[in-house]
Amino acid sequence: MRKQNHNLPNLAVLFTIVAMALVVTGAGCNSTTTDIGANTTPTQTNTQLSEVNSPGTYKDGTYNITTTYNIPDEKALTEDVGVSVTLKNNIITDTSIQPKATNKVSQVWQNMFASNYKTQVIGQNINNLNLSVISGSSLTTNAFNDAIAKIKLQAK
Repeated sequence: MRKQNHNLPNLAVLFTIVAMALVVTGAGCNSTTTDIGANTTPTQTNTQLSEVNSPGTYKDGTYNITTTYNIPDEKALTEDVGVSVTLKNNIITDTSIQPKATNKVSQVWQNMFASNYKTQVIGQNINNLNLSVISGSSLTTNAFNDAIAKIKLQAK
């Protein structure tokens, strides 16, 4: 008869709790955008990025971005999340998130964000939009804010 090791499930639970605590506290949050879509150039200059911070008028339409963010304490581990925003007179009339995470913990956080962010976004002027942490998902929230900055560049 084989002896079962009952400590493995406990270690998995402990690892998950520690990983979630790091994400919730925002430890090592760095968010960058690598895929900004077909309608913009891959390299944005400082001048272009500073234009995002000034209020402007944006073209009506639907804009899609895939943004990439780094996972804290995981060497070279990044996750992608897709963001779609529809603008009408600078107002966000529709939005969706396409979770693309491959890591199970990241999948949970992206899905929690996707389930709870819309009430903070729809009806808002894109010039004023800068989300705080949604559902404890700081990395996905930061990635969403990055995507909004890139959408502003696309919609100029």
